[in-house]
Amino acid sequence: MEKLHITPSGIFWQDDFITPEHEKQLIQIFRNELEWPDRSGRLSLHYGYTFDYKTFGVDPNVPYKDFPEWLQPLIPTREGRPPEQVCLQHYPPGAGIPPHVDTHSAYDQLYALSLGAPVFMQFQRGDEKIEVDLTPRSMMQMSGDSRLHWTHGIKKRKTDTLDDGTVRRREDRWSITYRWVRESGECECGNKKLCDTAQRRVGIEKEYSAAPEPQKLVRYINESPHRAVSEMNVSLISSISYSPSRQYSGLATQSFIMVPSLDFGGKHEEDLGVAEVKVDDAVFRKMSHSIDNFGGITLEAWQATEFERKMTLRQALGMYPKAISFSFIISLSLVMEGYDTWLLGSFFGYPVFQEKFGEPVGDGTYQLTASWQSGLQAGMQVGEIAGLWAAGIIADRYGYKKAMLGSLVLMTLAVLVLFFAQNLAMLLVGEILCGLPWGAFQMLATAYAADVSPMVLRPFLTTYCNMCWVIGQTLATGILRGLLYRQDEWGWRIPYATQWVWLAPLLVGVIFAPESPWWLVRQGRIKDAREVLRSLVSSKVIADPSSSYSLDRNIAMIIHTNEHEKTVSEGTSYRDLFRGIDLRRTEITCVVWAIQIGCGIWFGGNVVYFLQQTGFSAEQSFNFALGKQGVALFGTLVSWWVMPYVGRRALYLYGLAVMFTVLVIIGFLGIPNPSDPISYASAALLMVFTFAFDVTVGPVCYCLVAEIPSTRLRIKTVAFARNCYNALSIAAYFLNNPILNPTAWNLRGKGGFVWCGFAFLSFVWAYFRLPEPKGLSAAELDVLFEQKVKARDFGKVGADPFRTANVDTDVIDDRKENAATVFDETKR
Repeated sequence: MEKLHITPSGIFWQDDFITPEHEKQLIQIFRNELEWPDRSGRLSLHYGYTFDYKTFGVDPNVPYKDFPEWLQPLIPTREGRPPEQVCLQHYPPGAGIPPHVDTHSAYDQLYALSLGAPVFMQFQRGDEKIEVDLTPRSMMQMSGDSRLHWTHGIKKRKTDTLDDGTVRRREDRWSITYRWVRESGECECGNKKLCDTAQRRVGIEKEYSAAPEPQKLVRYINESPHRAVSEMNVSLISSISYSPSRQYSGLATQSFIMVPSLDFGGKHEEDLGVAEVKVDDAVFRKMSHSIDNFGGITLEAWQATEFERKMTLRQALGMYPKAISFSFIISLSLVMEGYDTWLLGSFFGYPVFQEKFGEPVGDGTYQLTASWQSGLQAGMQVGEIAGLWAAGIIADRYGYKKAMLGSLVLMTLAVLVLFFAQNLAMLLVGEILCGLPWGAFQMLATAYAADVSPMVLRPFLTTYCNMCWVIGQTLATGILRGLLYRQDEWGWRIPYATQWVWLAPLLVGVIFAPESPWWLVRQGRIKDAREVLRSLVSSKVIADPSSSYSLDRNIAMIIHTNEHEKTVSEGTSYRDLFRGIDLRRTEITCVVWAIQIGCGIWFGGNVVYFLQQTGFSAEQSFNFALGKQGVALFGTLVSWWVMPYVGRRALYLYGLAVMFTVLVIIGFLGIPNPSDPISYASAALLMVFTFAFDVTVGPVCYCLVAEIPSTRLRIKTVAFARNCYNALSIAAYFLNNPILNPTAWNLRGKGGFVWCGFAFLSFVWAYFRLPEPKGLSAAELDVLFEQKVKARDFGKVGADPFRTANVDTDVIDDRKENAATVFDETKR
């Protein structure tokens, strides 16, 4: 081998280490005879000993893996003995490896044989960067300066630019890396920035968890009958200088990352001017056991998170039109829930319905008794509770699509019972049966919107669920207003039959909608998740060779977040909602949804029946209800504009304060006897109440209940929280109907005094317990909850799920620069 007279020094080179024919034979073996990990990106296979990163020694519990027959002729002979570790890696087009330096104390010499397509390897020291072209069949030895004082890596990109300006497209490449263990177990280079021996000698040794002296590695190997080791694939974890990884068998080959809290340039958290919390060392180490190439996955996850964070709304709309469309289709199922729940409440003030199912009162009109009003509405909630509980289990096991399709079929059949109802008992059965799919719609639409949308779109797609509710309520009000003077039974049957109009297009839309990529990753179906992400992103972005949008980075973000949550909280059952840090997340999600009741919407939202009790005619009350629904729609649109600037927590607090005030005023207006001025004043205040609700608590609730839970428990958390909402709804029906019903308490406007107490308690809870998730990724929220950050501090404390604080500042700056370049390219 000849020494290359370049910087960095210490690189030795040999062209044509093997013949082209031999190379073809090897690639055939690699493609057809070896079993590679089932995932995207760079892949690795290891031979020889396995290194134990808990003890810095060879793990005697992992069997030695003999060098295969095809590998033995390829062993370099310059070192006078076989290597202790060998690693075969496959680089698909666009794949790379983060900048890193192999552990100094553990390894001495490093050789690499390149096969297949050429690629540039970048060496870096500080701001100085040198690229070396790794040509096919070449053998490179790294020693001295290049081995110890420079990081090396391969940038993830699909092309390389040669010195003459020629752009060379990358193709499949394989490399064989050989490592020899350092006999002494000590490195004398003295580089405190990159050398673990030098760091240990100045007192950083304590930062390495459970790490005995590295000489134990040498001692074990010298006493062993074998003298070859599988590669320790040393890669930066988010550019950490040391992050050895090792493979195991399993769903994906696994790795263990040693994460030292290295001090680069004396920078500490206190010097940054911003409080920050990180993933615990123990959690990070445990995660590394489960993910192959943990360093690369973590870096890609960080890049994907930063990519999303910097994405503008306009860019997201251009990149994710299909994700938006599919989310809108799934959420349209909530139109039916909003329609029928509003329909039932409005029927209580609908003359033809009252005459069919009510009882006569003294003035010649008909009324359903307060107990039947409450019973019908409670039956609907009982159905939703059962539907949510079952849908949470079914969706986790079989996926969102199958759960949604089954719910739509059940809904088609359940409407038949309502349409042909002959008495209150049949209505009750029909409401219970309809409640089953409604519960599923509520949970699936919210969780699906959060799963398929990037960070900037999440508040819009989740709060769109509230808009679908309002659309359903508006349709119900409009249809009833149009049929108000119809005197036959079709006056109440037609509104029920109208629901079938939605079912056929919804079924078609759900059939073509992709499954949630997060659910697929939880099932270990990484390739399917990648294809789903492809189907959610604009085909122009995928096909554009100049675009740096990466499916692999987004998959890495999902894998990293899923593994973190699995490490912190193992299970995905309903019991896991009440364990560890997930108990707090469950509490917040449940109370956030309960506040939709506690704010007083059951009183202020039952506008048709309420206004009739204050003196409005049926026609006037339905006309007013139509106007109220227009205000509600406008309010939801306003929330879309306000939420990115104000945040979820602030909107909840402002909304609760306004609604509390309105309820108090309505309560005082209910003290005098009913009159036209009081009726119109109450109606105007209900408009204010509705607008405040639909700008704040109404839509923001859907965003919060989708963001607060962990991604692994999102389905069951949403289902359980909605069931808490439904259970409280039953109590609210039995409280609110007697307040308004003239045959019961008949409090009319004075009911505002009852509900303002609940609104005040809701405000107090939100102030102390509701965090602000605005602008935070799922991984960052995981860290904030894991570190038990106070709710009021979520917007003040930074979260680092990728341990980017413990990195080489030169490498970090380069990474940020590269991430910004990647993002800027998408704007073209």
